[in-house]
Amino acid sequence: MSEDYRAGFARRLRWLMDARGLNVKSLLWAMGETPEKAAKVNAWLRGERLPSCIALIKLHRALRCSWRELMGE
Repeated sequence: MSEDYRAGFARRLRWLMDARGLNVKSLLWAMGETPEKAAKVNAWLRGERLPSCIALIKLHRALRCSWRELMGE
């Protein structure tokens, strides 16, 4: 994936988290993940990595957003 796509995903994720009043810890809880996964979420937010398919499904459910909001157009 291109760096631009990772950066765009990071911006959308941060915006969705802020709009719902979630920090990394509360997002992980909503996703059903342990606090040890915080490094992965932080890497997503920095635009260094993209989530796996399973993590995307968990994000979609935890953030209660549309796929378009999460993945962009």
